[in-house]
Amino acid sequence: MNYILTEKQLRLIMEDNPLMWVKRRIRKDILQEYIQEAEINFPTLCDDFPTAEDYANGVIKWAMDDFLTTHEDIFLDDRYDEVSNNLIEICKNWFGENLVSIYNNTCVEED
Repeated sequence: MNYILTEKQLRLIMEDNPLMWVKRRIRKDILQEYIQEAEINFPTLCDDFPTAEDYANGVIKWAMDDFLTTHEDIFLDDRYDEVSNNLIEICKNWFGENLVSIYNNTCVEED
């Protein structure tokens, strides 16, 4: 069986458009993996970050940079900062509260 595809359909299938690649992968379960990987990069979170919000922002920023640079075309795209900022906001809504909680539970100040 043969199929006839338009150029637009072919690009969609081949994911030539870097922004389409991002759009297809913005799922909580996929981004969660990047967040967990980023958390590993900060084993001394209490020493590395003065506040829980700084920790959450640092982990999310690291994770989104990792996510976006897995596809080299995204890194070169002139809209990288815009896409990155939007993803960071999405991740703050999805994971921010949990990351703040992790920091607060880990970095309990002793009197």
